[in-house]
Amino acid sequence: MAHHTNLDTAVAMDIASNGDVLSRYSRGSGYVWHFGDPFGKATGQFARCEAEHGWGMCEKCGPLVFPKCNILYKPLACFECTPIVNVQVPTVSTSNAAAANDAVAAPATTAAPLAKYTRGAGYVWHFGDPFGKSSGEFARCEADHGKANCEKCGPLVFPKCKAGYKEFACYECIPIATSTASAHNQVAHDVVMSMEAMQLAKDEASTHDMASVVTVAALGGAFFALAAVFVAKKLRQGMASTAKPEERKSLLTI
Repeated sequence: MAHHTNLDTAVAMDIASNGDVLSRYSRGSGYVWHFGDPFGKATGQFARCEAEHGWGMCEKCGPLVFPKCNILYKPLACFECTPIVNVQVPTVSTSNAAAANDAVAAPATTAAPLAKYTRGAGYVWHFGDPFGKSSGEFARCEADHGKANCEKCGPLVFPKCKAGYKEFACYECIPIATSTASAHNQVAHDVVMSMEAMQLAKDEASTHDMASVVTVAALGGAFFALAAVFVAKKLRQGMASTAKPEERKSLLTI
């Protein structure tokens, strides 16, 4: 977990003094596993992410890979980066400007927020589970958390949030808002994160569809090859029954 340092404060003061505001930002919908990547590994996801953001500049969060957050930021529910500290830029008068240059600003004191918690990376589809169904994911989740204590969010299955909490961006549980203002803000964030979760589910579905098409094509090709061999054998046997003895041996040899 990142800790606040004097260097962080100095950098943040410089940002704030230039009129910039430290605010959370999205780091995209993440890099998903593609058909053809090593099964059960994220090497392909890291390769695609680092090709765009640089070597060592990506990290895994849940089943996805994201570019790392900028300095002074930390991940929030995988999809966003939020400031580590809130910096208050002091008002400096011309009379004490020289003394203020040597001062280090302290982070603004804010009320401690209600505790949120993560519910893990989720239970994913495993090779051997029924294709296109989440029964295997639910079985593994309920084995750990109890019958009917799991739910699906996007392409994954998670344990349900505790009483008094609700799901946020799939991976976290946050307290149910008690004030009108916080409720309105939460709705706005829920809409944004729900759209990103829908896009992730769409990407996962496309990957599964591609795998399904390739599998069906392979099975279909094998079936027609076997059918062709069977038909050819029957034709040879029919011809052999009416052929001369010296030709019968060659016709029955496949």
